[in-house]
Amino acid sequence: MAEYKLSEKLLRSIADYIDQNYEDISEKCVVAEMLCPCAPMALSLEDMLKQADAGFTETLLNLIDKTGKKDSEIYKKANISKQHFSKIRNNPNYKPTKPTAIALALALELSLEDAKDLIGRAGYALTNSSKFDLIIRYFIEQGNYNVVEINIALYEFDQNLLGA
Repeated sequence: MAEYKLSEKLLRSIADYIDQNYEDISEKCVVAEMLCPCAPMALSLEDMLKQADAGFTETLLNLIDKTGKKDSEIYKKANISKQHFSKIRNNPNYKPTKPTAIALALALELSLEDAKDLIGRAGYALTNSSKFDLIIRYFIEQGNYNVVEINIALYEFDQNLLGA
């Protein structure tokens, strides 16, 4: 990472974005009843499972098909090995790690809303209480999907990196 440096302007811009959007969840106390005072109608477990949305793998493969790109273009851009992508493709119940889900969303150059949806299907979220998440959001909002630059920014802010 030392060979390739981000500009001071970009680093300041990312730091400002984090400062403006970071929420310390320890300062918040949100009571579930306050968010939704009315009790929803109870569905049976069977009914709930029938209403389940498409999972991560199905959604990912549909998004790749919509781009018209080859699988190899997406997994290379996401910095994911062919073997790892094969596991994802062949297992409809595959649950990727959060960094893998994010790397694939970036490789697909999804909007923030679509990226949140794909990542959510893997069971994750992009929150304001994580610097890692804010850096990812910053780059998506800027339309910069370059995983190398994003990893450099993550490194500069002492966060875990994307890909292997």
